Amino acid sequence: MLPGSSIIGNNNNRDLSISGSGASIIRSISGIKDLIINSAGASQPDGALSAKNLLLQGAGVFILNRPANDVDTIAADSLGGPLTFNDIDGLAIGRVNSINGITINNNDL
Repeated sequence: MLPGSSIIGNNNNRDLSISGSGASIIRSISGIKDLIINSAGASQPDGALSAKNLLLQGAGVFILNRPANDVDTIAADSLGGPLTFNDIDGLAIGRVNSINGITINNNDL
């Protein structure tokens, strides 16, 4: 995903997977059922992401702290650094695909 790119799905019925060896820069993503970010970390300088489920995987730092983010369920596995996530309303830590809960530096949250 290039900086400044936006991805818009349709009625939370589409899945989106973002992966790469470098850190991902997230701008705006909406209308996604399962959003999977597998990278060396992610940052969100502006915009918002909207997905039914969010799965974070990778060895880096994930800073997704925009106040308009809207995710129902979040899970994370094998994160190597801090995780910051803001959500506009209710958020559950749960199962996304085969990952249940949040694990950072081999420690469960």
